[in-house]
Amino acid sequence: MGQRRQVCVPTNDRGGIVGWVIVALVVIAFDGWALSSRRQTMSAAFVGAARRPGCRELLVVMWGALTWHLFGGHPDPLRKLVGA
Repeated sequence: MGQRRQVCVPTNDRGGIVGWVIVALVVIAFDGWALSSRRQTMSAAFVGAARRPGCRELLVVMWGALTWHLFGGHPDPLRKLVGA
């Protein structure tokens, strides 16, 4: 098979890290709001969906695709769309 094409990102670019920090802050803020207003947290929604047969398979596919994307699939598929 051919070699895997690596996506080169300059080492001084912190865009990805900033994105992950924003995602983490949104999750923390949402769960804090949900707990304080006695609503369902994101974790509880995930567990509830995983218990339903129709949703369980969809979650497995989505989680598998995310894991594949983050740990060795195509590191940045959006780069193809924008031509970078």
